[in-house]
Amino acid sequence: MTLESPTLSFEEWDSGLQEKYHKLKTTIESKMPDVWEPLEFTLSVLMILSIKDNTLPFAGIILGNASSFKTVGIEMLRTWSATYYSDSFTPKSFVSHNTSVKREQLAKIDMLPKIKHKLLLAPELAPIFTKREEDLTDMIGILTRVLDGHGLETDSGAHGQRGYSGDYMFTMIGASVDIPYRVHKVLGNLGPKLYFLRLSDKGKKEDGEYICQLNNNSFNEDFREIQRLLVDYLHWFERCPTAEKDLDKMLYKIEWNSDKNKAEALKTIIKLGKLLSHLRGVIPTWETRDSQGIDYAYTIASKENPDRAIYQLYNLARGHALLEGRNYVTMKDIPLLIQVTLSTASRERVKIFEALIDSIGVLTTSEIKKEVNTSNNTAKRTMQEFVALGLVTLIELGNNGPTEYQIQLNSDFEWFLSPEFQKLRERYRLRNNEYSTFTQFYLL
Repeated sequence: MTLESPTLSFEEWDSGLQEKYHKLKTTIESKMPDVWEPLEFTLSVLMILSIKDNTLPFAGIILGNASSFKTVGIEMLRTWSATYYSDSFTPKSFVSHNTSVKREQLAKIDMLPKIKHKLLLAPELAPIFTKREEDLTDMIGILTRVLDGHGLETDSGAHGQRGYSGDYMFTMIGASVDIPYRVHKVLGNLGPKLYFLRLSDKGKKEDGEYICQLNNNSFNEDFREIQRLLVDYLHWFERCPTAEKDLDKMLYKIEWNSDKNKAEALKTIIKLGKLLSHLRGVIPTWETRDSQGIDYAYTIASKENPDRAIYQLYNLARGHALLEGRNYVTMKDIPLLIQVTLSTASRERVKIFEALIDSIGVLTTSEIKKEVNTSNNTAKRTMQEFVALGLVTLIELGNNGPTEYQIQLNSDFEWFLSPEFQKLRERYRLRNNEYSTFTQFYLL
């Protein structure tokens, strides 16, 4: 049914939302500037739940150093009605087969029904990503199945078959320091359904800034003020006169206006989705020293079909649009998607791809060695991986010294060399491709 709000027009609601959004953002930027980046991502993922008729879950993971404010936004949303918070869980928690619990009592501890139509907040995912490879494969296999949104049914010798089927839509935000390369390999083989946001490098702080922090330790006060503004914004968002309240899901749903989507934004999302499907492909490579020119060979790359990546990036763009009070996508939603695209592939590949962009689409073996601070052999293996991924063409350079190779970005990806892309990525560029080396004062 449509939410009754006879005293509030859409224009009044929209004006109020813009005011509250602006106040929330400017307050964060003045008091806790490092919080806005992860919070904007978190709120965009939360808003995906409010897209009418969308049933595809979205899982986002914030990557950043310890003490990098990546979990502050998660903590601020901890008590919000549309969230479910868990400091620690395993994918097997979704549908339990605990042998110490009677079968008829298991439904009370299953996590899947509890997160249905909610945002799952998981501030610490490192314990999952650091498991042994066989356990990791099992856990990510369960997680990727749940992220289809159709429930989960599993079997065990203790309780037989248990689980749930139907519409089990949810979204998820987690946090971790980083994702080991072996996790990317497992994700590539099982179906890459996780999307990452690597926090930007803020640069080093001067001693004077630390002195100011020590003399003005107002974190708790600032946290409460920002949380109050955040809750005020979310309550106002739910007052949208055109929203429909789904009583079964206890959510406010907003109908999407596809006719108002900007064509330029949609074309950009498609480019990003195609790039992502190449960047996070899986390619087995092996050394062939003295038998092949570059000393490395590879099998056919295992790449995802770009359709799902394109649609998930589109959903994230729609979540960001709703955050700003729009039910259509514009170019304002693209910078966040660029950061997510360049965070979701392995860190090493993103470094090389960004170096390719900065060098107008051409890199040599020596330049790659310098860029990622690695050996000649590793540089050559990386070049061969990019060839297998379909991103570049490999050329052997003639010289009198050690054999030098060059990779050139393929024409399908020339748009990423354009001034338009350079401008769009400026806000979220992974500066120096490194995390900040300073330690934040507030240990969160």
